[in-house]
Order: sequence, then structure tokens, then C-alpha cells
Amino acid sequence: MRPMRRFATVRVRVTLAAVVVVGLALAVGGAWLVDAQRDSLTESIDTAARLRSSDIASTIMDGAFPSILAVPRGEENLIQVVDASGRVVAASANLDGEERISRLQPGADGFAAHTVSHVYADEGPFRVIARRVTTKAGTFTVYVAGSLERVTDSVDSLVRLLLTGLPILLLLVGATTWVVAGRALRPVEAIRR
Repeated sequence: MRPMRRFATVRVRVTLAAVVVVGLALAVGGAWLVDAQRDSLTESIDTAARLRSSDIASTIMDGAFPSILAVPRGEENLIQVVDASGRVVAASANLDGEERISRLQPGADGFAAHTVSHVYADEGPFRVIARRVTTKAGTFTVYVAGSLERVTDSVDSLVRLLLTGLPILLLLVGATTWVVAGRALRPVEAIRR
């Protein structure tokens, strides 16, 4: 009876070890995947905002200065142009008449990016890009803000999927290890008998 218990204990230990090792690997991999997804989607928003700020900078440099700036995707994107004194001189229609959306100052390379919890009317979070533009008429800062709502929704969906799938995968690993360990120990048990 004792040898049988010993093999059962070995079987349990092997199964638990496999589940713990695979569980840790999946947890680390899942955390990395979520972080990589968030970074990739945020980078896409940054790239789109930089391109839009570049378009606006070109318009300002050409001397055309519309008071209402075209913005793609409606409420998901916000644009403002602020002069050196901090006065809003142009904005997208969804920010017309609103206060300055950010105090973010461009760095030495003329750009800065920052995530803010809300920009106006308690909506957010947003990724704000600030771009410095120097013209004959003065220095302006172009702010382009992109909503991070889709990033948040996508990351939340991925987390829900991982929280559902990983435990099922661990159960499969545990069951498979239990069966394989039992079969592997059968010849040893037969020899002991």
C-alpha cells in the first residue's frame, strides 16, 4: 500500500509542478502580451496625431490659418492651435470656444506626447501630442489629442480573453500531466509489486 501512496504523491507533485511552471509562464506571457498590445495601439494613435499635427503645421507655415480645423473621426480627435501667450487661435469644431486642452510643452525636438485622464467635459483618456511651429507671425503650439477609448476597450477585451482562456489551458495541462505521469509510473509500480 505504501509504494502506491508514494507513486500517487509523485504523480500529484509532477502535476502540480507542471501546472505551476506553465501557469507562471502563461502569466508572464499574458502580461507581456497585454503591455505590447497597449503600447502598439498607443503608438498608432501617436503616429496619426503626429501626422495630423504635421499637416496643420504645414498649413500654418503656408500662411493659411483657418479658425476651424478639420478633424477625422469626430469626437475621438481634438485639435487646437495656441499662440505664444497661451490664447487658442484655432480649434477643431468639437473644441470651438473651449479652453486650452493642455499645457504640455514640446521638447527640444519640437514634439511632446503625454496621456491625460481627461481633456474637456470629463471625457478621456486622451493621448496628447504637442508640436511647436515657428512662423513669421510667431510661435504656435499645435495640440492634437486622440482618444484612448479604443485602446482601453481592446486591452480590456484581451485581458478578459486571457482570464477566461488561461485557466482552461491550465486545467488541460494538469489533466494531461496527470494522465502522462500515471502512465509513466505504471511500469515502475509493476516492478515494485
